[in-house]
Amino acid sequence: MKQGWFPVGPSAILAFVLVTGCQGERISALEQENAELVQERAHLTQEMRERERRIVETFTALTDINEDLAAVDEQIVALQPKEDGEAARLAAVTEATHRHIDNLRQALEAKQQRLEELEHQNEKAGVRIAELTRRIRDLSRTLEEKQAFIITLQTRLTEMDGLLAAQGATIATQKLELGRRENEIAAQRRRIERLEESATRVWYVVGSEDELAQNAVVREDGGFLFGWGAVYVLNHPIDEGRFVRATVKTERIEVPGGVSSLVPPRSEASYRIEDSPEGRSTIVIVDAEKFWSFRHLAVIAR
Repeated sequence: MKQGWFPVGPSAILAFVLVTGCQGERISALEQENAELVQERAHLTQEMRERERRIVETFTALTDINEDLAAVDEQIVALQPKEDGEAARLAAVTEATHRHIDNLRQALEAKQQRLEELEHQNEKAGVRIAELTRRIRDLSRTLEEKQAFIITLQTRLTEMDGLLAAQGATIATQKLELGRRENEIAAQRRRIERLEESATRVWYVVGSEDELAQNAVVREDGGFLFGWGAVYVLNHPIDEGRFVRATVKTERIEVPGGVSSLVPPRSEASYRIEDSPEGRSTIVIVDAEKFWSFRHLAVIAR
């Protein structure tokens, strides 16, 4: 095994892919939560801007009130009585001025109360925005860690892909070699089968003396003057097309009309002849090794 590597099985690859998938789903959830927090912070920021705008409006209103008070003071100074006959007019103007001042004071108090409420709300919003900012920062850090982990996993996966590719190439080479060897074994098996078939193949032919002689299966050999004492032998070259092909496992040969002789002769201990009432004979082979010591047999029937 290569130094630094370990065997990778289907279960390990599946577990690795599942872990990577779970981390991806977790990162997607964190990114979604981060987006929602950013949106909420933007909403609160907009609300704070709106409240700041209202505060500015309040200060503007206060400025207007101060300007109104200054104008009233100027009116009071301008309306100082120059003659005794103007006392009633001065009293009326003074009363109207006091009412106006009271109204302005009430409006100012309402503005100040609203301003305090806005400041309190802005404080809460500021705390909330700070909390959101902290959470977003934490989420961003978590996302960076998860992304770094994913990068590590992807690097490892790439290494595993390379290992699998190398193993796949080795397996493919081994498959080719195995296929070649299987073909060689199959060829050897066929050759052995042919050799076994050739080693166990035998031939025999059954016929009358005249038929076998006319077909050049047997011929007379030896003898004395005028052929006395001649015996039949197989004619060479042997024409196997005139024979029946069999194997050494053949146990019975049917002979119509009875058996006259076997060419070439066989050991009497290797077979026996069974005759039937119908005039047929059967050669029963009891010792195949001795009987088929000659692979070709001509049975001369009576």
